[in-house]
Amino acid sequence: ALLVALFLLCAKDEQWFKHMDFSILSPATNKINFWHLLAVRNAQELMFMVLLALLPPWYAGNHVRQSRFYAPVWHAIAGIWFLSGISFFCSYLELFKSTSALALAIPEVARRDMIPFFALFIVIYLSCGVALRISVLPSASSSDPSFGSFWGVLKTLEEATHGPD
Repeated sequence: ALLVALFLLCAKDEQWFKHMDFSILSPATNKINFWHLLAVRNAQELMFMVLLALLPPWYAGNHVRQSRFYAPVWHAIAGIWFLSGISFFCSYLELFKSTSALALAIPEVARRDMIPFFALFIVIYLSCGVALRISVLPSASSSDPSFGSFWGVLKTLEEATHGPD
């Protein structure tokens, strides 16, 4: 955060910074975006890591521990932070000759291959879930954890796809 503050306060009059794009939501395509600089991204990751380390539910007071909302949200944010490390690490791999081609190809592969595959997988997954629920409806009781509800059928299919915990 100190580095970002130094950039914004002290170096903003330098020619390199004057020709930068500082927009967050819609970056320009013909300028270098300030928020995509590796040093700035390092500072952002470090700031989020410090916040996660300072605010875990097990160090919070009893009021926060008893909240049904805080712990799941904190764990979701922590999970997203760790998953964001994948793209962050790929930005370092782009700097080396032997790994740059692969690191630069990963976002394009995700955009062109993984998202369409995921959409197709979801359609097939939900269709199989509906078909399985309809086929077991006459024989399954509502107390059956696997086939008693549509949600139970989807969880059973997910476990069949990815294996048990």
